[in-house]
Amino acid sequence: MGWEIGQKQDLPRRFGETRLSLPFWENLYGGWFKLWFPPPIKQRNMPVRIRMKRVGAKNAPVFRIVVADGRSPRDGKFIEEIGTYQPRKKGDNFKLDLERAKYWVSKGAQPSDTVASFIKKATKAAATPVAA
Repeated sequence: MGWEIGQKQDLPRRFGETRLSLPFWENLYGGWFKLWFPPPIKQRNMPVRIRMKRVGAKNAPVFRIVVADGRSPRDGKFIEEIGTYQPRKKGDNFKLDLERAKYWVSKGAQPSDTVASFIKKATKAAATPVAA
């Protein structure tokens, strides 16, 4: 009687069940098997995010636009710095390396809402010719 993993067997009725799914020892030993031998954890690829990192002083905010792992904290470790944002400055208050931003987006990085608006503005500004 060779039992294969994933194969269902007709076994005598126990505890109101007519069939037990295999591996049968998980049901046979009442679940302790799962506690001692947990299933392997699937590693998920966490998204790379393009977001802002605060570096300014109190009441004088300055942000860096960085590419970071989605799991790292706001002001924590980052992969690359691609720009700056100064919200208190009037007019043109952000600088962005558009080439690097497009590169990271093409690789699957997800920009935050604010950074996405910066990328959109920078793309629009790069498309319009500057009058000399």
